[in-house]
Amino acid sequence: MEDVARLVDRLIVMERGTIALDGTPAEVFGQVARLTEMGLGVPQITELMHELKARGLAVNTDIFTVEKAEEEIIRVMGWQK
Repeated sequence: MEDVARLVDRLIVMERGTIALDGTPAEVFGQVARLTEMGLGVPQITELMHELKARGLAVNTDIFTVEKAEEEIIRVMGWQK
């Protein structure tokens, strides 16, 4: 899924022959519970960012790469790179 997130501007997810989800990677991968119900996953780094947010860290969850996650965590924590 990481490769998909980096390479496309729009995702269409089909379920039983119909369009279940349609949108940008951020919109589609933001629906973690729905994707999980369908037996699909999200990029691991996106899953990590959602978990950090659930634990109270004010991070952006529309992140699909390790590099962007690093930048976001540094920003939120107020660290210097």
